[in-house]
Amino acid sequence: MKRCYRTVFTALSLMAAAAGGARAADNNYIPVPDYGTVSLPEISTGTPLGKALTACVLRVEIVDAAGKQLEKNPPQMAEWKNGVWKNVNRAAVAQLLFSVKEVKDLPLKLRYKLEYHIDYKAGSALKNLTLTEYLPAERAQEFAAAAAFPLELVTVDARALKWADSDAAAASGVRAVRWTITRKLGTAAGKETGTIMPKGPLTAYILVNKDGALAADIFFHCKGGRQVPWADSGKDLRKLAPGLEVRLSQPACQ
Repeated sequence: MKRCYRTVFTALSLMAAAAGGARAADNNYIPVPDYGTVSLPEISTGTPLGKALTACVLRVEIVDAAGKQLEKNPPQMAEWKNGVWKNVNRAAVAQLLFSVKEVKDLPLKLRYKLEYHIDYKAGSALKNLTLTEYLPAERAQEFAAAAAFPLELVTVDARALKWADSDAAAASGVRAVRWTITRKLGTAAGKETGTIMPKGPLTAYILVNKDGALAADIFFHCKGGRQVPWADSGKDLRKLAPGLEVRLSQPACQ
């Protein structure tokens, strides 16, 4: 009897191995969990980017190659504020979960669709924007994906300047700084302009894509209407400014 049980067990083991092998050969089968995950991007409030953002709502859904949302798989949402992501139940989260139980063994090409709704400070103004990106949801990666925040921050820092509103710098000081950033934001390319004044915020923040052309044209407005261009105006900021931080030094206003 023991020999019979061993024979049956061996036969079943061989059948399971054969089925598994055929499955691997036919479908590139890799056992995966029933849930896929999207890890949320880390945004620290101690960084210039974290200080510029006031809120970010991220909506994620799992879609097929044509962009159609999978059935029985509603979108998941999380909101970032003050350095913490929270789900719709206001619980702190580091990732979002998606059921793949019904589709993990099907020959589908799946993607995660991420929609960012971002509120941020641009100098003394509040602005908002929406952008979309996709991440692969692959069986080989156990349907796990990690989101990286798709934007970065350009900083124009005028705190080191001497301003013409003080008696000591009346002749050689700066009255205003006028800047123009040529950049791509989301799918749109364009320019953003602003002015730094001595009695306003002395640092300007501009959100830009992590890729694409990026240049700054900066002019110092001096006493008597004279305009002095920044020495690196028009050049590629990605090659000039470490961390995309433009720290302005005193121009020759006289």
